[in-house]
Amino acid sequence: MTRERPMRERSPGKSHKRWPWMLAGAAVASTLVGTGLTYSASAGHVELPSLSEKLHAPALRLQHVDFVGLEKLSADALWSLANVSPGTALIDVDGDAVAARVAAHPRIEWCRALRVPPNRLLIGVRERHPVAVEADSGSGVDERGTRFPLLAGEAERLPRIDGDLDAALPLLRAARERGVGIRSIRSRAGDLRFRPHSREVDVRVGGSPGSALADWVRLDASGLIDEYGPREIDLRFSGSAVLRDLRTNRGG
Repeated sequence: MTRERPMRERSPGKSHKRWPWMLAGAAVASTLVGTGLTYSASAGHVELPSLSEKLHAPALRLQHVDFVGLEKLSADALWSLANVSPGTALIDVDGDAVAARVAAHPRIEWCRALRVPPNRLLIGVRERHPVAVEADSGSGVDERGTRFPLLAGEAERLPRIDGDLDAALPLLRAARERGVGIRSIRSRAGDLRFRPHSREVDVRVGGSPGSALADWVRLDASGLIDEYGPREIDLRFSGSAVLRDLRTNRGG
C-alpha cells in the first residue's frame, strides 16, 4: 500500500532545486510499481511484498487440470485420488506427490504431473491393458502379470487363464504375435494347454510356445482336424502332432 505524506508549503525560490530529485523519484516509483513493488513516501523506503504472497495470488491458483492418455478411466475418478484442495496455489501443488497418488490406482501403470503456469496442472498417464482374466480371482491381467480389477463387460472378451500365470503369459504373447485366437489357457503342474476360439479341442504345448503355435497353424489349415475330430492335440514335440480321442475312426 502507498502512503502519501501531507503536502508542505514550498518556497518559490527553491522549487527549481527540488525538481530533478522529484523526477528521479517518480521514475523509480514507476519502475517499482511496474514490478509489483510500492514506494512509501511517509516511511521513505521501498517495501518488498512477500514473494509467497505474490505466488498465492488468485491468478496463480489452480483452475484447470488436464489428463493425457486416458482410455477407459475417467478423469474425475483419478482426480479424486490427487487430494488437492480447491483453490490451491499452483506453487503449492506437489507434482510428484500428485503423480504418486494417481498412480496408486490399480489400473494406472505410469503417471507424471507437470505444473503449467499460471493456473494449470497437466497429468499424463498410461493405463494398464488387460490381456486375460485370471480364472481364480476374476482379476484382469496385463502382459507383465499384474492383476487389477476389470471394468464391466471386459472379462467376456478376454482369454481365461487357469493356473500358473508365469507359464501361461508367454503362450498368450506368442498367440497374439501369430494371430491365433485363444479362448482359454490352463497351466497346472507343468501341463500347459490352450483352447482356441475356432475349435472345440485342447492343445497341449511344451516349453517352446512359439514353435507349438506354428505347428498348430499348419495343422489347423491341413484339414486333419475336421477329418478326425480329435478332442486333444499334443504339440509338445516340435514338428509333430499327436491327435487323441478321435471322433472318427479311420484305422483298422
